[in-house]
This record gives sequence, structure tokens and C-alpha cells, in this order.
Amino acid sequence: MSRRLLAYVLAAVMIVSVLAGLGAASAPRSAPSSPLEASTVTTSAPSNPSASDIEIATYNGLGDATTTFCTGSCFTSEFGSSPGEATIYFSIEDLADDHSVNVTINDPNATRDGLVNPVLSVNLGIDPTTHENLTPTDNHFSYTFPAAVAVGGLWNITASAPLGGFTSTTLTVRTYALELESAPGDGAVTVPGESVNVSWIATASANGATYSDLTSLTATGTYNGTGQNLFTPGLLALPTKGAGTFTFQVPADATPDTEVYVEVWAVVNSSGTIAENETAELVFWVGQPQIEDMTLSSSPDCAAGTFETTFTSGSPVYICLWVRAHVPTDNTLYVPGLRVSVSFWNGTQTVTPLGSPPTNLTTSTNGPVELSFLPTAPLFSSEFRYPFYNSVNVSVTDPVATAPGYLGAYENSTFWVIPAAATGAVEVVLNAVDYDVGATVTATWTLSSSNSTLTGELSASQWAIVAGGRFLATGPISAGTNQSGTVQFALPTTFVGAFEVYVVATNSTGPVVGVAVALAEQPTLFVSAEGSTYFTAGETLTFQTSVAPSPLPGTTLYYNVTGEWYNLLTETETGTGVVAVGTVPASGAVSFPVPSTNPAQWYYVTVWAQSTTNGVYAWNTNLNYTLETGFAVRLGVSTASSYSDGSYQPGQTIQVSWSLAPLGNAPLPGKFTVYLYLLLTQVTPYIQTTSSSGTISLTIPSSTPSGQVFIEAYVESPGVYGPDCYDGYYCYGETGLTVNAHPSVLSYELGAGSGLTVGWLILLLVIVLVAIVLAVMIRRGRSPPMAPTPMAEPTTQTMAPPAPPPSTPPATEWKDPSASNPPPPAEPAADAPPPLPTPPGGSP
Repeated sequence: MSRRLLAYVLAAVMIVSVLAGLGAASAPRSAPSSPLEASTVTTSAPSNPSASDIEIATYNGLGDATTTFCTGSCFTSEFGSSPGEATIYFSIEDLADDHSVNVTINDPNATRDGLVNPVLSVNLGIDPTTHENLTPTDNHFSYTFPAAVAVGGLWNITASAPLGGFTSTTLTVRTYALELESAPGDGAVTVPGESVNVSWIATASANGATYSDLTSLTATGTYNGTGQNLFTPGLLALPTKGAGTFTFQVPADATPDTEVYVEVWAVVNSSGTIAENETAELVFWVGQPQIEDMTLSSSPDCAAGTFETTFTSGSPVYICLWVRAHVPTDNTLYVPGLRVSVSFWNGTQTVTPLGSPPTNLTTSTNGPVELSFLPTAPLFSSEFRYPFYNSVNVSVTDPVATAPGYLGAYENSTFWVIPAAATGAVEVVLNAVDYDVGATVTATWTLSSSNSTLTGELSASQWAIVAGGRFLATGPISAGTNQSGTVQFALPTTFVGAFEVYVVATNSTGPVVGVAVALAEQPTLFVSAEGSTYFTAGETLTFQTSVAPSPLPGTTLYYNVTGEWYNLLTETETGTGVVAVGTVPASGAVSFPVPSTNPAQWYYVTVWAQSTTNGVYAWNTNLNYTLETGFAVRLGVSTASSYSDGSYQPGQTIQVSWSLAPLGNAPLPGKFTVYLYLLLTQVTPYIQTTSSSGTISLTIPSSTPSGQVFIEAYVESPGVYGPDCYDGYYCYGETGLTVNAHPSVLSYELGAGSGLTVGWLILLLVIVLVAIVLAVMIRRGRSPPMAPTPMAEPTTQTMAPPAPPPSTPPATEWKDPSASNPPPPAEPAADAPPPLPTPPGGSP
């Protein structure tokens, strides 16, 4: 083809293409099949179009406007799972003349995350009237962030329009959540110098497992409201574990009524850059000591809150002190580490009472501060004798606080002392110290006078029982010359508490009073489990109730059992409910079944006693049952001891068997790390395995002394929980063995576990030797003795076999005539031997 012809052909092709394009532009289009498809209107585009104003709003599946999302079930240990937070919806607004907008969601690390970018691309139609697309809940376009994404970070969502408009919004995708717990808790009141324990847990949002792929974990903190660093030099590096604990102290110079702020950063790096970081924070208030309440009582029970002002000389007085750390926003009871100083004043000077009361104490988190002393007269006075009052003075300070203006607290309480009977001329003695409600009290009184010639003889006239400033009972004592006597009275069945018994005697100079103090105690209600307080599904639980010493008349015992369903792994309550309620039968035993499916984690038993006249007067809430669930470490020594006492020797290598066993139906994890300790020291390298059981060789150190030693095993696996498991991270078990550095050779077993020791073998050989000796001696005793040579004529015995008979008569036997033997008698003796047999062929 010539060059001129080729040029003509190319020109023709270009002309046809232009005409075809013009025909397509002028041809009408069919309506979109879906409102989500872009609608096109034939318009003349402006020569210089301006960028359209596009806005994009993002929401999660719960309808919340947010730019932060998570993966999988969006699990956190505090709130459980919330899958809706893993889904993004969006709405678009375009105020220009665009009729469609293209939306994309982009993962900048799609290759790392195993995704194809953009992960979502959709074209949305824009309503020409409202300039919006459909609402987020109607457009049915959404995207769920995959649970398989292992590393979170920043994504983005973009919207672009044909007229040139463009917008982009950054999205945060998290794959784990960081949470903090503390003791005292978040928002609590602390004091300078107080120790605070903080625990953290990082939870994988996909499935709730402990997240252990952190690159760094750092704590920061400030105090005094001025940004002063809590840690030196400002950061505290923590182990990069999914769960753990650290402790810090509130600085001594922390200013009152300010905050101590703690924040923990959990960072995950990818290719050397920060991909995701999660934070959690705690806030504590710095408070000042405050005495919330102070009571003096003749009863040692601070919980009763009894307040008394008058005491008998020599009887014990109990001081109860409730100490708070105070800030304007909150009060917290029982702050530890505060110093409590106590002194006693008798109206004129500071004195030291009997009973050796401590003068400097330290508060704890267990309850109020309590101490006792013995007031005596005349060291302390009554309200009728100068100086008319006594007091207990208490001050509370923080011993480590150094901030200017840090104040303490001060309180005092006034009391009076009644002279004792021994010095007050009237002695009153009760037959008991504690009484049951409604019991009969016997009071013996004795009168005495130091100088009756001046004062006249005393005569008892009245008795009374006083409690709380009112009379419980009173009565006269018959006049006479008796110097002693008794009165009896029944306590009211509705009265519980301390009471005083007064006996009044009179003479010519005035009344003299004797006092004794006692306590009416209500019956005690006891509740105890029959068997263990740990249970398994399908079991029947039984508890026993009793009242001591005896219930009040008209008493009925009621019980209530409440179940609490709880997720130990997430530390969240999932439900509560009453599972049993009723009255206790006469036997005192109550049983209730535990369902075989979905039992509660705990069952709480409450029993109370109510009478027709006293109402509820006793109760007990101390019995709780716990479901055996989760996991437990079983540990034992599988190597048999070589000694009968079961001991092992220093330097010996033994086999230790371990297993992680489920207590219920929980599935076992897939991987385990095992640490073995002896005497609190790790004795073998840790092992990692996919088996839930195994054996580990352990060599007992040669320096181990004789005695009982313990072997501990820590089995680490994400998500484990149970009675001896901690932070969803590891479980603990232990066993013991006896070490004998110098065992007796006699106790050595010939074959471990055979029961045959060297001592038993030696004893057996001795027994065999003795048996052989005895057998030989017995055998010798059975042999006949050798007969002596007879002096008389021998007896002829038949040969065996017999000799043949002689063929000729035998020769006559020659006899020595000088033989000393006497001749045979004429007549043979009856026991003479029989005659010789007749030889064949003739007579002998």
C-alpha cells in the first residue's frame, strides 16, 4: 500500500469515529435499574467547572456517628462483644450538580493485611433535590472490617464526583482494646505515700483472647494538677505482655484536692512504624484525713455503732474510730497508712489509764481503728465531782505528706466514770457478763461503810436497770439490816444491747449507788454448707442452719438463694436471679438443685430469723457456693522414691508430671508455656508445647537441705481462667516432696516402689540362717543312740540275706572254765532268748 493511500484510510477512520461519538452522545439512555446507580442528564458542561462541596458522614452498625471501628466481635473485657462496631455505613451530601458520587474505602497496608485495595468501591446516586444519597440504614451499602486483620491502624474513606469534588475522612481501625483496673479503684481518694496497684489487660477485638503482640507498653503519670511527672524520668516501661500489674506510690508532696493521673500506652509497630496504639487512663484524688465518726462503748463490736458516755470504774471501754480521706467531690473509707495518736484527759491533765492502751496506731483498709482502756476512779471523775468531765483526744495525720498546707484531723469524746462498788460502799455483782435476749438476770449486792458511826448504817432501798438513758425495769428492796441480798428480773424480749444494773442504798448522809454493766446479746444465726462450697453442674447443694443459744419465741427462719452468672474470662456479669426461696424446716437443712446446663457461677445464701414480736433480729449472709469452672493445673512427681520413707535426695533427677485440665466443659487452648519452680526459684528452662500435659525432668539442687519442699508450675496460655488462674493469662499449681540429705541405707528399696528394703533383706537372711540351724539341731535329735555291748548271751539275729544252712553239725563251743560268769540257771527265765533252731539231720 502506498503512503498516499494509507493517509486516506487513516483520515476516513478518524471521521467515522467522530461521527459515531456524536451519535452516542445524542442518543437517549434508559432509566437506571437501581436508585443506587448514577443518573445522567444531558447538560452542557461549564467551561471552567468548580469543585463540588462534598461531605461524607460515617456510622457504625449501632447507628453511632464515629470514625473509629474494630475487627471481629469487637470484644473488650469490660463490655463484652459488640459486633456492630465492626461495620461502617456512610451517607453523602453533594451541594453541586453532581448526580453520582464514587465512594471507596482504602487500606494503606492492604498487602500486609492480605486484602485487595480498595477494599470497597461503590457509585452512589445523588438526589437532585436534597443533594443527598439514601440514608445510612437504607442504602444497604456497608463494609465489615475483617476479623483476620492482625494489625490495626489508619484507613480512609474517600468520595469523588464527576464535577471535580473530592473529600477524604481518616478511619481508625483497632484490633485490640486496652483496659485498666486498680486498687483503690478509678476515681478513688488516696493520700500521699499510699501504694496503688494497677493491672492492665489487652484484649483482641476479634475473639476476646489476650493480645500478646504488643511492641511496647508504657505508663505515664502526673500529679499536683501542675503536670509534675509521677514517674522518673516521666515514662515507666512495662513488660510487653497482654496482661500484668505494676505498683506506684502517690508522691509525698502531692497537693490536697488535686489529681493523680495515670495513662498506659500500648503500641504495635509494623515495619518500624507505629501501626496502632491504644491508651487507657486512671484518675485518683489526693485527699486529707477526716475523722468520720468516733464512738466509746462497753461493747467491742464497732459494727454496732453503740455510743456511750458513762462507764463503771475498772470496766473496759472500747474506742472505735472511722477515718476517711476527704476531697470536695467524694469520701473514701478506710484509707491505709494514716497515723492515729490517742491521749486521755481527766479534766486537769493528761493521764495514762490502765489497760495499756496504745497511743500511736496506723490505719488499714480492713475497717475502723479500735482500741480499749480501763477507766478507774479517782483517776477519772464523774459528772458530780470536780472537774466534772474526762475526754479521749484523737488526732489523725499522714506521716509522709510533705506538701504545704496538708492538714490533719482532730476529734475528742467526753465520758464519765462511776466509782466502783469497792470504793463506793455498794458492790453489785451479776451472775453473767453476757445474757440472751429475755434472760433472767440475778444481781447480788453487798453494803459496806468505812465509818458507820459517822454516816449511819447503809440500807438498800431500790434497784433499777438502765439502758440508753431509759429505765428497762425497777423495783424496791425491802428495808432491813441486811448487808447483802439478791434481786432477779427478766430482760425485755425486745431489748438488745448494753445495760446497767443500779442498786441504791441510803443512810443519814444521803444515797450511795452501786453499778454493774452487762450486755444482752441477740441469738446468733449459723449457716454452714454440708460438704464443699465448690460445686459442679447437676449437683444438689445442702446447707444447715441453727440458732444459738435458742431462737426467740415465735421465730421463723427464712432463706433465699440468689445465683449470679458471670464470665470469668471477661470479668463481666451476665445475669442474676433468685433460684430458691422459702422457710427453713425443723431439721434446719435446706437443699436446692444446681441445673446440669447453664449453672450460675456463684450462689449466695441468705438466711434470716424473724419473730412475731421482734421482727428480723438475726441474719447470715456468709455462705457462698462457687462453680468449679475454667481450668486447673495438676502437678505431681511421677518418679518413685528409692527409700521407704518416700524421700528424695539432693542431686537426684526426677520426673514431674503436669497437666492443664478443664474444670467444666471449657475447650482447652491450643498452646502452652510451662514454667517450673522449686523453692520459689525457676529450676528448668520454660517449655512451649501444644499438649495440655507432659513431664519435665527436674534435678534437685545438691544444696537443698532436708525437709519438705514445694514444686510450683505456672502454665501460661491466652484466655485461661479459674480458681487459681490470673488475668486470663496463666494458671498455677503446686505439689510437695520430702528431701532427705542423709537417708539410712537400711531404708533403701531394692527396686524403687518394691517395698523390699536393705533392712528387710538383712532381716530375711537372719531368719533363714536361724531356720537352717534349728533344722540341723532337730534332725540330730531324731537319730537312735548306739546300744552298749551286752554282758549276757547275745541274741542271734538273722542275716540279710540269710546264710545257707550248714552241711555238717557245728563244733561244740569251747568255754573257758575260769570264766567269771555264773552258769546258767537250771530253769530258763521267762524272758530268755528262744532256743536255737534244729539243724537239718539231727539234734543239736
